[in-house]
Amino acid sequence: MVLLDAVEGWDAHSIHCRTWSHLRNDNPLRRGPELGTATAIEYGAQAMALHGGLLTGTSAPAGMVAAARHVRMRMHRLDGVFSALSVAAHLLAQDRSGARYAFELSSAGGVIAAGQITVVFTRTR
Repeated sequence: MVLLDAVEGWDAHSIHCRTWSHLRNDNPLRRGPELGTATAIEYGAQAMALHGGLLTGTSAPAGMVAAARHVRMRMHRLDGVFSALSVAAHLLAQDRSGARYAFELSSAGGVIAAGQITVVFTRTR
């Protein structure tokens, strides 16, 4: 499943992506006509994985979300946001076992969700 449409910019510590996938009827995270804001965690995790791949020049190591902390959501649904979503992720810490990022999902109307995600690598290179 790929939710991000474009990378707007990235460096060694962060990535900024853009997407319209929250408005697509075939978004795999939809439940009927609704796309809940909790899916922001998946958007953040995909930005993290993409950043990891860009840093290494290969695909990111396989991993799973181990924790989502300090998550704040400012609305209940994403399907009512009619502008592009901006997904930003900032690397806070990384070692051989995993990584922790801060993420933020926003639109033209401001910040929608933000928090921290920890990923544990299930397979390393």
